[in-house]
Amino acid sequence: MKMEYTGSKAVGNAPAETGIPACGGVCAEARAAGMPGGAAGMPACAETCAPAGAAACAETGAPAGATACAETGAPAGATDCAETGAPAGATACAETDAPASSEAGRIAASCGLCGLFSETCQRLSGRRLCHVKGVAATAYAYALKYGADVCKAVAAALYHDWFRDAGTDRLDALIEAYGLDARLKGNPDLSHSKIAAAYMENELGIDDSELLDAVRFHTTGRPAMSLLEKVIYIADATEPSRVFPAVSRLRELAWEDLDKACVFALENTIRYVEERGGRLDTDTLEALGWLNAAAGATCKKERGFDVAEQ
Repeated sequence: MKMEYTGSKAVGNAPAETGIPACGGVCAEARAAGMPGGAAGMPACAETCAPAGAAACAETGAPAGATACAETGAPAGATDCAETGAPAGATACAETDAPASSEAGRIAASCGLCGLFSETCQRLSGRRLCHVKGVAATAYAYALKYGADVCKAVAAALYHDWFRDAGTDRLDALIEAYGLDARLKGNPDLSHSKIAAAYMENELGIDDSELLDAVRFHTTGRPAMSLLEKVIYIADATEPSRVFPAVSRLRELAWEDLDKACVFALENTIRYVEERGGRLDTDTLEALGWLNAAAGATCKKERGFDVAEQ
């Protein structure tokens, strides 16, 4: 089933070329013209992409008079990217120095995903929203580099953490409601991705398996990851607000070789979880084994051996 995304409701007739929730192509003319800005710097598709009266971020095409993101010149503290603490005219999420959310909004609009972006702005806030916008912009860049579907990458990025801050009790109830593995209970780190994919499938009617799997496995990885899954997995780990000891090296690898970046990220995740006595998902271990086996097969082939010798 293909859908158009309008606020929190899904209705029929999404653009055939993406097969994912969209805002009905109403921004097409503005996108074709390179998203020219209006007097306040807002996209020309204003009044078309956000639900009527929504306090959406300006870069989604919010109605005239709606609160706007700081980069449009809105007063600091209005519901303008106020959740990031950015002052008027700022170009960064203040607490992380991440790029302004306008980039993610413009990218979403270019894919016809203004409604999804607006919904994400309304569902999430603070650092979580800043992170998701960063993942969307980063996934878009990786998808362009490696040849993945850029609009699916942006959609998966926007959906991926919808339930990350839902709370353990609600997540556990949703695990039961969607018939998910009971071993996920009590572990939001692992459950939120599975629940997001189940919600997309059951409540929004999304049946694109590539998109669903990119959301479902963005935390753990898995054997035989698709290109889109790798893009989202690494974008989630390397978006600009991420800060951890190995992130600089991971970002370098992400631009050099996506598979090597996945191996590096998986190894770091395994080490981190084991050092803290946490629960390690078997998908993560199996993903690492699969990638290493694939790399070994490639090396043998390059040296003139038959891959079947493995």
